[in-house]
Amino acid sequence: METFTKRKLSKVSNLAIKQEEFLVRGEMVKFTESYDVFDYEAKGNLGIVVRVDVGFGKPLIYLPDNGEFCEPSLDIIERVKPGHVPKKAKDFLKNVRRLHGDKT
Repeated sequence: METFTKRKLSKVSNLAIKQEEFLVRGEMVKFTESYDVFDYEAKGNLGIVVRVDVGFGKPLIYLPDNGEFCEPSLDIIERVKPGHVPKKAKDFLKNVRRLHGDKT
């Protein structure tokens, strides 16, 4: 089984995802509040964690329903099955790279 990097979220408190918890690359999250992504309402929909922290305390999330990426704040997403990475997410992430060529 492929392992994914776990990284502690820094300087985040009193949010839906707390500091003590870890996001895992590839795990599914659900949007709990209204969030517009290019005229697509993400509330109630699922996304895949692509990067745990893009440098501003926000994860990079891929939305399979519309094919877009977004960086929502942690207080509007919840983890579906913490730590679990579905096979379709693993397969998708095998093809995702940062623009300069390194794996994310």
